[in-house]
Amino acid sequence: MNAQEYINSKLNSLIKLFPELTFKYKYDKVKLIHIIEVEPLSEFKNNKEYLISEADFVYEFDNTYTPETILFVSEESLTRVNQPDIIIKSNNFGSFIYNLIDEHDIFFDFESSDIIAGENNFALAA
Repeated sequence: MNAQEYINSKLNSLIKLFPELTFKYKYDKVKLIHIIEVEPLSEFKNNKEYLISEADFVYEFDNTYTPETILFVSEESLTRVNQPDIIIKSNNFGSFIYNLIDEHDIFFDFESSDIIAGENNFALAA
């Protein structure tokens, strides 16, 4: 598994644990830095469980994929992800991954527990 596949897998795991988060991912091929912007700011700063998971993620990544590095940032950081390669966020049905490099790659990770019988979402029809 290469670094980008590993990051994608870990972010999908994190989004299931913390569905209130959104991740914007960008890879700088020149500097070998994977940058992940986390939203919302309040969760990035105050969610202790998330902060522990992020620290574990960084530790595992650094020990496996050196010389590449990973950097988590927020909307307050000097480093931002203005043109993400990938956006990962959650919705009522599961995690949603939008690959902005190849706009045809859209994946849904449906889990049967996320779908409630008889529930209609008419916003999807628009």
